[in-house]
Amino acid sequence: MEKKQMQFSISKTKIAAIIVTILMLTSITMMALPSQAQEAGEQAHGGTPGVSPWGPLPAGVTPDVTVIDYAYLSASPSPIGVGQDLLVNIWTTPSASDSVFASNYKVTITLPDNTTDTRTMNSYYADRTAWFQYVPELVGIYKFTMDYPGDYYPAGTYGVGVQGSAPTNVTLSRWYMPCSTPYVTNVTVQSEMISSWPPAALPFNEYWTRPVNYMNREWWPILGNYPYSGSGEGWPNWPADTNYYSGTQASSYRYQPLVTGPNTCHIVWRRQDQLSGLIGGPAGIEALSTTASVPGLIYAGRCYQTQTLQLDNGTWASCATCYDLRTGKMYYATPTTGPNPGVTPTLISYTKATSGEVPGAESALGWTISLMAFSGNFMYKINPLTGQVTSNITTIGAGKFIDPFMINIQTNNTATGPRWINWTTAGTSTNFTSRVMDNRTYNSTSLGNNIDWQGGVFGSITTINPSPQAPTGIRVLGYSLQTGLLISNFTDTYVPYQTGCTSVDHGKIACLMQDGIVVAYDLQKGTRAWISQQTYSAGENGGWPWGIWGSYSSASYGGNYLVFLYDGIYAFNWDTGKISWVYKAPSVAFETPYSGWTPFDTFSAGALIADGKMYDTNAEHTPSEPYNRNYRLHCINMTNGEGIWNISTPTVWNGGTSFTCADGYLTVGAQDGYMYVLGRGISATTVSAPQTTVAQGTPVLIQGTVLDQSPGNPGVACVADGSQATYMEYLYMQQPLDGIFHNVTILGVPVSLLAIDNNGTVIDIGTTTSDVSGNFQMAWTPPNEGVYKITANFAGSESYGTSWAETGLSVGPAPEPYPTPVQPEAPVDYTMTITYAAIAIIIAVVIAVAVAVLLLRKRS
Repeated sequence: MEKKQMQFSISKTKIAAIIVTILMLTSITMMALPSQAQEAGEQAHGGTPGVSPWGPLPAGVTPDVTVIDYAYLSASPSPIGVGQDLLVNIWTTPSASDSVFASNYKVTITLPDNTTDTRTMNSYYADRTAWFQYVPELVGIYKFTMDYPGDYYPAGTYGVGVQGSAPTNVTLSRWYMPCSTPYVTNVTVQSEMISSWPPAALPFNEYWTRPVNYMNREWWPILGNYPYSGSGEGWPNWPADTNYYSGTQASSYRYQPLVTGPNTCHIVWRRQDQLSGLIGGPAGIEALSTTASVPGLIYAGRCYQTQTLQLDNGTWASCATCYDLRTGKMYYATPTTGPNPGVTPTLISYTKATSGEVPGAESALGWTISLMAFSGNFMYKINPLTGQVTSNITTIGAGKFIDPFMINIQTNNTATGPRWINWTTAGTSTNFTSRVMDNRTYNSTSLGNNIDWQGGVFGSITTINPSPQAPTGIRVLGYSLQTGLLISNFTDTYVPYQTGCTSVDHGKIACLMQDGIVVAYDLQKGTRAWISQQTYSAGENGGWPWGIWGSYSSASYGGNYLVFLYDGIYAFNWDTGKISWVYKAPSVAFETPYSGWTPFDTFSAGALIADGKMYDTNAEHTPSEPYNRNYRLHCINMTNGEGIWNISTPTVWNGGTSFTCADGYLTVGAQDGYMYVLGRGISATTVSAPQTTVAQGTPVLIQGTVLDQSPGNPGVACVADGSQATYMEYLYMQQPLDGIFHNVTILGVPVSLLAIDNNGTVIDIGTTTSDVSGNFQMAWTPPNEGVYKITANFAGSESYGTSWAETGLSVGPAPEPYPTPVQPEAPVDYTMTITYAAIAIIIAVVIAVAVAVLLLRKRS
């Protein structure tokens, strides 16, 4: 649905811009509309075909003035793709007056197969222009011509053609002669689509700020402000599930549309409003629990709130303040007393200007954004930039605000009874009577808070009490929103758990009853619609016996009636009464007395539903000290009831935490005296490599940091989305870095490293992960000589925007190899030779001696 609405808005804006340009033309101007793929069908603007008090010149009539007309036709763009929207503008000159239009322009379209198609329509008043969108379905040449049969305007007084203009007194009759376009306009249609301005990608992982450039028109779905107050243009025909939560609306819905909320519990910054926490001294383990305040209105990334501040003269005063949602920077602080007292706005009104132009040119007129506040019977309008009160208008006070209308039920007129007063907050008129759009008899003295705006009914449930403390049943009343007539009045024997748990939606009224069941009633039929399953059961995951208790509130969203009980949040299908889902928050032993088989923590009634998520805290109506240490802030998927994230937050009593949400940020008023702002923060990446030339083949160490630059704690590590709860509790709530139970490891964020060499070749070095200090390292061996550009990129996350950094690395030649030394020849070892020689000599000597002895014996 959102995509369709966005496309229509874009198309309408472009077309209107073209029309306004044409109104200023005195000659032919060819206009080009960037083509976009649209749904099948055609749009046309001008008068009603065939309905005109004028027409061809009557027979026998001689006009006082005869005007020669010239016809023009523009069809763009060309070429265009099959199935794309072709814009056809037609007009004649000269113009007539603001009280007449040209009738029965006829456009003939010759298709590529030589068949013809026609369009007949009247022009707008005054400017004699008209336009329509045409969707070609064949490839080839389309030919466009336009014929105008002429109009005879007799003398006389003509009515008001443009809002706010006076009747025109025409003294001379006029005959605007027939004319036709002198040329055939050809449009080439091809099978391929023609692209237009490339769409601006949504900054899903980017940190962005206000103001947003108008060229990024695709960003509009993420630019919601707080609070939203509906639109009188759509009421009472809004689509289902558009009941919403606003300061002057039914608080039982808790729904805030058209805003985005954080997907992690990353804390961007905080502000101390109160002294809270453990007292110490004689108080022992007991603590103060004072809730911090949050802004009641957020517009264009700026928060508006009444705060007590110290002035320049040293005194303290209540001030109307404006500060930045993302940083806390104060823009102004104006005392609420004195000669020019400041006023804190509580409502936003978006008004599109309509006067001063001919019909059809409304889109060229600007928007007026009014920040408003009501006090008694006075309506204040405040300049959003300066805080200056620009209007102080006496009214009948605030009622139900359906932008730009305020609906009051006035009961102080005893002569006529209650009256429905529907008046506009738009404009600057100080005359309240001129603001009244509808003043009629009404049949109810109040609208109450349980209103089904889309279903056109409102109602109430009250107890039947024979004695003050012994209810025996309920009375159900249903009223028509249009008339205030009572349309259903009946009783039932069910007894409410608490009538504050009542919501009206889908034409029904539902309430949590005793013994853990929900009963719904059809307000149109006056009958019981369904009885739900019980909210508790026995067993490990059951809520018995505490599942029958809950907060004195309820909500409605996504086709479900929601209640906040002591064992979880329950969603009941509005059509069947069956339980769609249950969200439970397991507690810790000895921290809560509200447990059966398994302990679960109780939930607050102060939930906020936005962006398909619910933000709610654990809390209890009348807590005893010491307080439950396991109470947490939860983010819940409203489609299936699954938890997205949760974080410790000091909140102890029912409704003790308050929220506002806009631009993807959540403000939380906690009972430790701080207002926390959760959302995406700024990251900063650094990278370094050796600053001296390294030899090729030498490993190098690339290192750097990825740090959070959010104003609450700049310079700390960026950590993984899944580690946010533990890390934020460590940074802001004095809890251990490894978790309350010392079982958590904080994970960093992935960092991808790339190198680009002298030839422009990109080398993927790899991906590493930073640590709890924010540091990362990776060793790498450059493959070649040269200078490398090293880039470290953090792609962002739900907690941080993207960031990157680069450094250089010089790689020189590898060192020359050392020469291989010449080995000397090994010396000859003569040891054995000498030994053998010696032995031989000895033997020879022995032989010689022996011979000599023998010779001597012979001689002797």
